[in-house]
Amino acid sequence: MIFTTVWLGLAAVIWFNIQSGPVKLSVVGDYVAGMVAPLAFVWFIIAYFQQGEELKRNTEALSKQQKEMQYQAELLGDQASALRHAADALTEHVRPYVVASFETDGVSIHAVVKNCGARAALNVEVEFDPELDKIGDSRFEYRNVLQQSFMPPGREVRGMVTTTVYRLDQEEPSVRTIATVSYKDADGKKYRESYSVGLTLMKHQMMQPKSVSTLLNEMSKTLKETNKQLGKLHDAAMNLNGKH
Repeated sequence: MIFTTVWLGLAAVIWFNIQSGPVKLSVVGDYVAGMVAPLAFVWFIIAYFQQGEELKRNTEALSKQQKEMQYQAELLGDQASALRHAADALTEHVRPYVVASFETDGVSIHAVVKNCGARAALNVEVEFDPELDKIGDSRFEYRNVLQQSFMPPGREVRGMVTTTVYRLDQEEPSVRTIATVSYKDADGKKYRESYSVGLTLMKHQMMQPKSVSTLLNEMSKTLKETNKQLGKLHDAAMNLNGKH
């Protein structure tokens, strides 16, 4: 701005010093054009460099804005991931969870199906590979536990598969199979899980079934011991009555 003022002032001084009489308008126009042209060129150069600086600042601002937006996008992604994990954890916490296993009381081996989850399970189906018919005895009613239309939380069903004596007489006494459990929740979401289940049998841990004669002998001994104790109580009562 100062340069423009000085330049125009200098042009005016020169004009008034070189002119002493009337001047044609064309001469005035040529003079003004000649004096303004360098000024316009200078302003063009200045504007060019100013525009370059402005573009540079705009580019830097856009770059910073892009980095901030990228950072915000990463934060949103982390928040979305955390929300998904929380939703998955909540879903796992409130879902039904049906498991199949084998248990023994020392004499019998049972197939056990239990809902360990927090919601009811519907249309429960359990499959074993190999099938229980190849493991146990088809005379036992274990098939009724393999299909359940409704299992509330904590519900457990079991069915006898075979006896420990039968399994211990086999070449492979332990029970090993793959259980596949299918069911759905009240919202219709389906679940299907497969895993290995088994039961290791050891003779020293098993209760052997007793014969009828053995059971009668044990009952007879128990009755004799009971009668002996009753006799002692009777004698003690008689002694007390005699003292009174």
